[in-house]
Amino acid sequence: GRKEFCLVVIVDPGEECRNFLKRCEQTCDPAVHQHCFQRDATFHFTLDTFTKSSGLTYQEAMAISFRKPAKNLFDKVQTDLLTFNLTGYKNYNGCVALGTDTSISGIVGGFSGLPKGRRLDPTKVQGKLHLSLYRVRLDEASGEKWT
Repeated sequence: GRKEFCLVVIVDPGEECRNFLKRCEQTCDPAVHQHCFQRDATFHFTLDTFTKSSGLTYQEAMAISFRKPAKNLFDKVQTDLLTFNLTGYKNYNGCVALGTDTSISGIVGGFSGLPKGRRLDPTKVQGKLHLSLYRVRLDEASGEKWT
């Protein structure tokens, strides 16, 4: 099973960022891009991580949400919670990403379903928030790491 649960905000990269992502694809080795590029519709920023040792169950993790849901399934999902200002490359172990200097302090009170006594601490992630572009992944067929 999972060792941890991550609270993420999924983002729509927007036109300027999509153009940049397309240039990444055009300049990267095709095999590396295919295996390691962050999958479409999964671009996100991780706001917090909950380990299993914190006592969080799968059901509790799935119950965490933002308090302003769409009125019905056909409403446009609210994507303007934050505008993330991308500041440049971050080269982490196993990940090439874009950093941001955006603060999440304005949205931390908007989540419901957090474990009792737990609240988001914006200082915990400040300076660490990033949008992953390429990640180390295992080749499902061979088990080989793509880096």
